[in-house]
Amino acid sequence: MPVRHLAGRRGRDSLVDAVRAVLGAMRRPVRWRRLPEYPLFTSRVILIWLLIGKQTNWRTWVADEPTFDAESVARLRRVIARLARVLNVSSSSEGLSPTQASVLAVVAYRGPLRPAELAEIEALNPTMLSRIVGKLVEGGLVRRLPDPADLRAAQVEVTDAGLEVDERIRAMRNETVAKILDGLPEETTSPLLAALPALEALANGLRDDIAP
Repeated sequence: MPVRHLAGRRGRDSLVDAVRAVLGAMRRPVRWRRLPEYPLFTSRVILIWLLIGKQTNWRTWVADEPTFDAESVARLRRVIARLARVLNVSSSSEGLSPTQASVLAVVAYRGPLRPAELAEIEALNPTMLSRIVGKLVEGGLVRRLPDPADLRAAQVEVTDAGLEVDERIRAMRNETVAKILDGLPEETTSPLLAALPALEALANGLRDDIAP
């Protein structure tokens, strides 16, 4: 089935961004509250219903629903790990680690930002963020500039070169996901497109559990 069936480029780009958000959240240290295992993404099913566990008693809710045994969870974990490795090729091709590419994407999309704001968004401690920003500055991808609201503070802003790198990474990831979607039947791709808002909410929910 051609990808254009999924509302064209907009749907494809939205799916890539949503998947990146979940991958980024799952890549970081997580402080578990209710969920006993990682909520995982497979090529056939996005486990969006696990989000309900953030709002209700998860154990009570799953009593009436199918549960995942250890083997199923392990299979799902392997799938998400493979997907992460495939998507991370795009950042390594630009000489960036996945975390560096993620920081660059946030600055490109939401910047300029103060380091404290960037650290909160990315759930990184200040020391780690400082090293990452330093590498991006050395590469000419971002720059530090005075904060007009507080001259004692600084902001991080993307450069033209940084925008070009971020766009290339996004394009490569779009192409990767598009190829995967092209190989899936319509009964699988249609639920994926419909699940985008819930998947984005799931990624935001995971960030709530992140321990910086």
